[in-house]
Amino acid sequence: MYARHKNRPSEVPINCNEIRCFLGILLLSGYVCLPRRELYWENSLDSNNALVTFLGILLLSGYVCLPRRELYWENSLDSNNALVTGAMSRNRFRYIIQNIHCSDNTNLDGTDKFSKIRPLIDGMNRRFINFAPSQEVHCIDEDGTDRFSKIRPLIDGMNRRFINFAPSQEVHCIDESMVPYYGRHGTKQFIRGKPIRWGYKLWTGTNKHGYIEWFQPHQGSSTMIF
Repeated sequence: MYARHKNRPSEVPINCNEIRCFLGILLLSGYVCLPRRELYWENSLDSNNALVTFLGILLLSGYVCLPRRELYWENSLDSNNALVTGAMSRNRFRYIIQNIHCSDNTNLDGTDKFSKIRPLIDGMNRRFINFAPSQEVHCIDEDGTDRFSKIRPLIDGMNRRFINFAPSQEVHCIDESMVPYYGRHGTKQFIRGKPIRWGYKLWTGTNKHGYIEWFQPHQGSSTMIF
């Protein structure tokens, strides 16, 4: 037996700020949409709020796991979830999950294996960059010291500027870069086969055009990339 819509609690407090923070209302209305040209959404509820609720249920199902999604709406005490049943009916959730689209299926990029969800990935990456904390955790050596502490404010400031002005790209890469240096320093390295064999090794995050979005000097096994 499934809980009917009329038996749902009239008000269930749900905080959607976290979902809106990362997905954004523009993302929900601009990229994630239902194929209204083909199917009719009978009650014409606000699509943005419905999609936020839908995504919230998906997030909840990730840590409140049941064998089947339908069990959240059952009347059984051991499976019914008042938060889910009070937020959206089972039929409405099923309708959205069957018909939701992130891209226009008539105009997909055949070279991109993730073209059906590419707009969603790009939009989420933009939100992640916008709300990313600015280097709250820094690289430290094994003894707890930062070998680049003298220039740490410069590194952090440059990373903030890189992120602020980074063009929105869907392809990113994390790789090693070398800064030539032939003097004496505890972090100087020699890497055979590199165009620059002696110097400082940096971990860099770049897009497909070579734009550096952030970098971090290598300090051994304790180096934290993010």
